[in-house]
Amino acid sequence: MNQSKALVTGASRGIGKAIALELAKQKIDVIVHYGKNSQAANEVANQIKDLGQQAWVYQADLVDIEQTQKFYSKVKDEHDYLDYYILNAASTAFKPLLDLSLENIDKTFNLVIKSFLIGLKCLHPLLKGRDSQVLTISGIDTVKFCPGHGLLAAAKSSLETLSKYLSVELAADKIHIKCVNPGLVATDSTRFYLGEAFDQIFESSQKCAPHGGFVEPSQLAKIILLLLKPEANWLATKTIHMDGGLGFMLPQFLK
Repeated sequence: MNQSKALVTGASRGIGKAIALELAKQKIDVIVHYGKNSQAANEVANQIKDLGQQAWVYQADLVDIEQTQKFYSKVKDEHDYLDYYILNAASTAFKPLLDLSLENIDKTFNLVIKSFLIGLKCLHPLLKGRDSQVLTISGIDTVKFCPGHGLLAAAKSSLETLSKYLSVELAADKIHIKCVNPGLVATDSTRFYLGEAFDQIFESSQKCAPHGGFVEPSQLAKIILLLLKPEANWLATKTIHMDGGLGFMLPQFLK
């Protein structure tokens, strides 16, 4: 019986790092993808190895289609199978929609949409017939207005729709597609992009959400691992919202 193996994109920090480490804790080997920070990616790989699992590190800028194709082809050539494919990498230009350039739009959709489809098409033979799990990660900006997030929200909304269709189209291949929308996550990126507003949003969301407004990446990863179990396959075509109840609260409680 083969050792279970996962690929996590954007695994050098934040949510991706937390998922990669949680997979390793569950005795799953991990392919660590990163875009820019090789030191951080190798640190994650070393942590995975310290947990007793194998780790491989690959670099690719998934905004660049040529790099994306080479990356996934290399993974396919060097690995015979894959049990988990976690699409986490995301980025955008945080601007009002009418201030965006065509380059901004292309880069965002290259990373969020095109790289996912290129990857899934290339990795399909490695995933097929294994009751494998594919997880896509959406964002709270698809359901709540976040200044400057319009483009990323559009791409993530498209990702949710693709996940639904692929869940149906790949069911016969025993490839299970699931999508999660994690709400507010306390990552370094969230702190950076919210800037001075982070503390205010954190405080108000903690007060109004029944279970707290922000979730730590490590806590989120534990929930995601539950969704990767075969028992959760009945959630096919659903985007699973994990926001501690924040989205259910009336607007006046969010001030």
